Amino acid sequence: MGVDLSANQDGISEHEVFQLECDRAHHCWRLRTGHNKYWTVQGTTNGLQANGDYGMEGSTFALAYPANGSVALRSLKNGKFVVVRPTGHLFAQADSVNTGEHFQLLMSNRPVLGLRCAYGFVGLKSTGGGGANKLECNKSAFESVKLENGPDGAVFLQASNGLYLDAGDDHCLNADSKDPKPFYIQFRDSGRITLKTPNGYYAVAEQTGLLKASATEQNATEWDY
Repeated sequence: MGVDLSANQDGISEHEVFQLECDRAHHCWRLRTGHNKYWTVQGTTNGLQANGDYGMEGSTFALAYPANGSVALRSLKNGKFVVVRPTGHLFAQADSVNTGEHFQLLMSNRPVLGLRCAYGFVGLKSTGGGGANKLECNKSAFESVKLENGPDGAVFLQASNGLYLDAGDDHCLNADSKDPKPFYIQFRDSGRITLKTPNGYYAVAEQTGLLKASATEQNATEWDY
């Protein structure tokens, strides 16, 4: 007996919380329910149900990021994007990404975010020499950044100094804003993300330790988190 997936609820309960799992070997993603079942594209209807077992045909997806805060799911079974029908039911039937194929992922189990790149951890600059609110990416320990879910798929990032992260006119990332600024997390691999910043660019690590909001999606740093 199937359990149809639909997008027609006003609130979030345990039935609206899923674990996004990366299958690194096959370059795909799975969504697991609280009952250890997986989203699965069904038979000839291509409707989505939450009744699959791990490795079952139709249970793998690719992620795409069509707009700020949005994610689209493409079934690897038939190559179609998941779309919400007027009834709220989900089907993997769309050839392209339009309004009905946009979803938002809200992080429910990670109140603190720590980031690491090839040069070290992200943290506030040492107070000596000024610029104490600047972020650097060559630290030996990570900065505990509080993560808050914002509207339209955005997240707000608050540093240990109580101020929010923002991109300066010089494209450097700073923890110096009293007001929350929208960042967008994009999942790339198991334990890795890219970070789209308020100025529309992506965060990139430089070997000098600078952390800048100046990259395109193609050359953005993939952060361990």
